[in-house]
Amino acid sequence: SACAEIRRNVRYWKRQIAGESTSHDKARDGHWQIVKAATEGHTGWHWAAEEITRAWVGDVTGRNKRSLSELRGEVFRSLTGAVRKNKARPGSGHVPPQCTCPAKSTGIAMESAGAQIECPVSDATVLTYTDATGSPDSITVADFWQSRQVLADLYQFAKSRRCGPWAMLGNVMLRAASVIPPDVVLPPVVGGQASLNLYVAFAGNSGDGKGAATVAADDWLNCDTIPYTAEAGSGEGMVKQFAYKQNQRGQPPAQKNMRWSVLFDVREIDTLGAIGGRNSSTMLPILRSAYSGEALGFSYADPTKAIKLCAHRYRFCMGVGVQPKNAGTLLHDSDGGTPQRYVWLPVLDPDMPDERPSAPPALTLRNWEDVAPKKKVGKDGTYTLVAGADHLGLLDTDSRPNERTEITVPEHVWSWLDRQRVEHNRGTKRVDALDAHANQTRLKVAAVLMWLDGRTDKITDDDWRLSGAVMAVSVLTRKW
Repeated sequence: SACAEIRRNVRYWKRQIAGESTSHDKARDGHWQIVKAATEGHTGWHWAAEEITRAWVGDVTGRNKRSLSELRGEVFRSLTGAVRKNKARPGSGHVPPQCTCPAKSTGIAMESAGAQIECPVSDATVLTYTDATGSPDSITVADFWQSRQVLADLYQFAKSRRCGPWAMLGNVMLRAASVIPPDVVLPPVVGGQASLNLYVAFAGNSGDGKGAATVAADDWLNCDTIPYTAEAGSGEGMVKQFAYKQNQRGQPPAQKNMRWSVLFDVREIDTLGAIGGRNSSTMLPILRSAYSGEALGFSYADPTKAIKLCAHRYRFCMGVGVQPKNAGTLLHDSDGGTPQRYVWLPVLDPDMPDERPSAPPALTLRNWEDVAPKKKVGKDGTYTLVAGADHLGLLDTDSRPNERTEITVPEHVWSWLDRQRVEHNRGTKRVDALDAHANQTRLKVAAVLMWLDGRTDKITDDDWRLSGAVMAVSVLTRKW
């Protein structure tokens, strides 16, 4: 089996190959690094060479650059060249009798801002999910945290702040989602376009550290636009966090829009239960509608009091602290569909290290409009930024599907999701009631992981794979 150093190299060079327009030199350097590690006694070089080769071939053929027959010669020359260069290295004739990597744990050893970051990841729990083709796949918790630099940094930051990494990830995802413009949507897999409004339930007893994970997420994720947070109230009260009606002398009251995005923080599930008990006719339906980005508002006998939030004109995210003994507050509304809309993540960290590691650099998340690609609009050939509209001024203005920006989903993922829907309608595939919205939630998680990775255009197979791991943790946490 491959050791930690070999696996680290494979992850690094696969990312390099996928992230560059020209990948020949990345594959060549990756082969050389793998053979070099093998001469130093690290194990698994044969598997690693195949993994890098497979990534390279997939990248080149996927872009229709060269045929497979042409690539065979390049692969052979790259591997033989790596062996020759390493044989010529001074001192390369001595190979240690055994690998020096730790036997029981894998280590993150990555570079960020010029500094070496190391933090042990020992959780070998296997997370099972469905891959981009609909086939069963799995990943260990350790490999999940080491799959990307941003996840490795988040993991180590959580350890340095003595909070659970999954809880911190949930808080980071909420904050990242809350700054994505509301007219950025997922394609209409079922019905219409889907919102990126995200809900996360943090499972843990009072004092387990949800608040610590929230603070750590705020410290680590530096958003150009600071997310606005508020406590949840009644359905009407939550809508009024976005806008209100203001009386005007001699004129009907006018809607005053305050903000287009709100991150609601419910520290104790009891609070949500109490509010829902008193206002169940408004709060829970509002939560369910907001999850899908549907129009929000209330009908009054006096129309001058009505507040209007149009579909896909607002961003509504929510984090809820759930004590296991009180989880029924959410779970008992499964007929209404409320708990299915949450990603469930654990607060506690059973693998918290004895020694506090150093904190890696914070992540800066720029405004979406500053990094999103431009698209052409109008007959005059002018360009505008994707999702560059006046979101605040348009809260109460209807929008049409062609005015929104759809995040691209891989064709094979789309096909698999479509097949799931067909089988559900035909009654040939039964889905647990608590997993009714799992695929839609997974797409949201994949989109947020894409955004945290610095991309704004399309969900990749890797995003889909990692979102599957997050949803696997969600199922385990919910059942706990």
